[in-house]
Amino acid sequence: MPQGVMVKPTKKLTPSAIVVKTSQVIGVVGSAVKTELPTKYQEKLTEDKGLLLFNSPAEALEVFAGVAGTIREELDDINLQNVHAPIVVSVASVTASQLEKAPEDFYEVNAFKSRVLEQIDNLKLARTIFGKAYKVRWAVAGYFSADVDVQQRLNIFNEGTKTAGVIDLNETSVQGAVKTLEKMGTKRQLVTPFYGQKWSTFEDKNIFRPLSACIAGHNAYWSALFGEFGDAYSYGNLPIYGITKLRVPLTYEEGAECDVNTLADAGATVVFNDEGWELYNFETPNTDETENKLEYIRFFDMLNEALQKGAKEYHQRPFTEVKEMLQLKIEQFLGKAVDAGVALGFDVWLSPENSGAEVQAGRFYLSYKTGNNPAVRTIILQPFSTTEYADKLVETK
Repeated sequence: MPQGVMVKPTKKLTPSAIVVKTSQVIGVVGSAVKTELPTKYQEKLTEDKGLLLFNSPAEALEVFAGVAGTIREELDDINLQNVHAPIVVSVASVTASQLEKAPEDFYEVNAFKSRVLEQIDNLKLARTIFGKAYKVRWAVAGYFSADVDVQQRLNIFNEGTKTAGVIDLNETSVQGAVKTLEKMGTKRQLVTPFYGQKWSTFEDKNIFRPLSACIAGHNAYWSALFGEFGDAYSYGNLPIYGITKLRVPLTYEEGAECDVNTLADAGATVVFNDEGWELYNFETPNTDETENKLEYIRFFDMLNEALQKGAKEYHQRPFTEVKEMLQLKIEQFLGKAVDAGVALGFDVWLSPENSGAEVQAGRFYLSYKTGNNPAVRTIILQPFSTTEYADKLVETK
């Protein structure tokens, strides 16, 4: 080797960036008369476990508008939110004669109820059947989710896939809704207590129907609008469309005891007419005052999934490379979250579990902590009464 001062080639210390690709795929479980679908879609349903993928609710409506069942109403509700998210339709097949009964009664056929539960389970297959970009992020089974078995199956799906859902209770009173909410405790499902009215273009009349599809479409719209870190926000106090009346009228007084606040305190997601129709709450019935806030749950789900994906390039790489680059990569990503205003701060460090034995076994431990930027639920203003301004009127110089 020659003497003197040598300079090695420049070594890059900047790892590839972690980018969150906001995905708001909505999974809709509902009924349809399969034989009324075009033949090619009937064949796809058989091939793909009862699932159909569409690029948007409008595209799905073109296929289902003339197909009797619940799916077309829910696709219409999603489309009314002006959302262009992909839609995975999970079809529980019915016959035309079964449609004479109310859908939420499961047509009094146990076999159909079993099909609904099976089609909820099949939503998790969308990721592998259609590709990982089509993992279902919002799951609804509106007309059937007042049933406890359906609620439990949706909860299993959401917990297993780290996603969110919306449940309809179809209650007939505020008191009844509160009692039901007290028994639930789930942390990944928004729960809407009452059906809402709309004009059905398919039935040419006003109908009351579940609001979960409206709420899922609303959430998907605003999450996409807020950009890369859209999952970190609450979508409460934002307009929602396609509702003209609730089955149960609600009282509302700003910052005071009323029906709306009673329901919200119990963990309901309330839709009501304030300055236009709005989604009032973004909390679940979970009793933990942190984990009942869905933006908190989705914030950490989003970060963890993004970090898992970002760390994947270091799988099977040498220990020294992983140690040098992965911590920097995660710090850069969390710094971006702070700059975007969705995280309040962060720290990344080598975990104490690291040891020579663990390294030789091919395991590397890295820890991080961060805090989300929570949405404010209550603003408290304190007025003071004083005579000082009146005193100035009678002051003599």
